[in-house]
Formats: sequence, C-alpha cells, structure tokens
Amino acid sequence: MGSSRQRLDAQKLELLKTAMKLAARDEERILVIRRAQAIRDVASLRYPVPFLDQPAYAQAAYETIVEPAHHRELRDANKAEFETALNAVIRISEDPVVVERAHRYKKGQTRVRPKAAQ
Repeated sequence: MGSSRQRLDAQKLELLKTAMKLAARDEERILVIRRAQAIRDVASLRYPVPFLDQPAYAQAAYETIVEPAHHRELRDANKAEFETALNAVIRISEDPVVVERAHRYKKGQTRVRPKAAQ
C-alpha cells in the first residue's frame, strides 16, 4: 500500500505544481497551496514552506503545514522536518488556532476542536 500511495501522492503534488504555474490570480494560488493539505506525504509539508515569507500566501502556507502534522505516523516518521516547520508557524503566524495546533502537534497531542458558539 505504501508504495502505490506514495506514487499517487507524488502525482498529486506534480499536478499541484503544474496548477500553480498556470494560476493567474492570488486566489487561485492560495487554493493550490491549500489543496496540498490533502496529500499525506512529507512533500505536503515541504511544498508550502517557500510561501511562508510571501504575505499573500502565508496564511494558506501555515494551514497547509499544520494539517499533515495532524497525522501522527507521518509526523513521527519525519519528526525533525515537522519540528522545524511547526516552529516557523509558531514564530510567525498570527492565527491563534493554527499556532495552538502547531504547539499541540509538536507535543504529540491531537487537535482539540474549538466548541461552536451556541
């Protein structure tokens, strides 16, 4: 399963890279960055890192970095890389939910979803 899933994830990432090259507007690029969240591979962590220092794309990049960290197996297998990326999110993101998730995943905890207003 791992090998075929890895090939499929690699293909998805290549499609996203192509879509990014074809994107004409920031909104389209943001959608491409966010779509990388669906790839359960360390590549989905690596892909958004270059966008962290680009204000138009930073929020999408933070979210896209934090999402694969939710998957313990992926996070544990690539601990150093996730640690570095999550530290960057904690250091520069202004979104308290994203920062809280990054802290929790660094500690090996699961996400606690905020309760909906009643």
